[in-house]
Amino acid sequence: APQAGDASAAVLDAEAAAAAASVTAYDLHDYVDFPAWLARDLLPWLGSPQRALARRAALAVACWVPRASRADRATIYPALAPALASRDAAVALAAAAALTALVDDWGFEEPDFAPHAPSIIRALAGALGATRDLESAARLVAGVDAVVRALPPDAAAPHAPALLATLPPLWDAAAGAPLVRSAAISTLARLVNALGPDSAAAHAVVVPILGATLDPAAPDAAVLLEDGLALWVVALRNAAGPQVGGAPSLLAAARAAGAALALSTEHVPVVAPNYQQAAPGEQGQARHGSAGRGGPERGQGGGPPRGRAAQGRQR
Repeated sequence: APQAGDASAAVLDAEAAAAAASVTAYDLHDYVDFPAWLARDLLPWLGSPQRALARRAALAVACWVPRASRADRATIYPALAPALASRDAAVALAAAAALTALVDDWGFEEPDFAPHAPSIIRALAGALGATRDLESAARLVAGVDAVVRALPPDAAAPHAPALLATLPPLWDAAAGAPLVRSAAISTLARLVNALGPDSAAAHAVVVPILGATLDPAAPDAAVLLEDGLALWVVALRNAAGPQVGGAPSLLAAARAAGAALALSTEHVPVVAPNYQQAAPGEQGQARHGSAGRGGPERGQGGGPPRGRAAQGRQR
């Protein structure tokens, strides 16, 4: 295996061989001694200043996750944090792909991951805050979402402030990119769930996003309305108190959600009961504008296209 000072040709040869072993991982499953390869090459490469090797090692880990034993994973987690914090975006994104594959795999064990979660989450938050490329941000958000989903709420909650701070700049940068915004909403909903009764700390982030997604006149309403409704319900259910007395800022969002009924009765099962919880004195205002006529007026059509399914449904 090439070392840090080796000639570039040897580095590229090793990288090419690892790439071939990665893309054929399914076929070579029974022929490669992955634990030995991991210990001999991949783990040292993850920390190597040779960025091509560091990136390839992370991608190889992502491809070979089914062969990673519990002992192997315990050695991989601490090696991923420095790779996630790399100034090279390609290395950080490859590490995020490896992390997502490990966390989403059936062999994931939360107790083995928990000791390394703080350093990994800090590295993810730093990478997400530093990126200006939307595609890169979407991949990093996927890693954040996977980690928050995998951790129990009491383990994820301490890291919520750092992760919440990365979402408003990402939201603003993702104007016109509804898929990235949808992923951000999914992650935000998971963070609100993790915070539970302390979720008021997230309302400074939640409320502006609700205003942008629940307003039928918003540019991305047709795509993000269902995601926004899902976030609104999560925020309500985690608000302090039996009603929203502990979260009055959600009242304006409740009125916006009521306005969604003017578009389609499709949202009534979600909006109606939660609107009553958020604004018990204003239930009568949340009615379909043409309910008395049994549907939209002639010539007006059936409203805008239905929103895409929310990506961040809670477990």
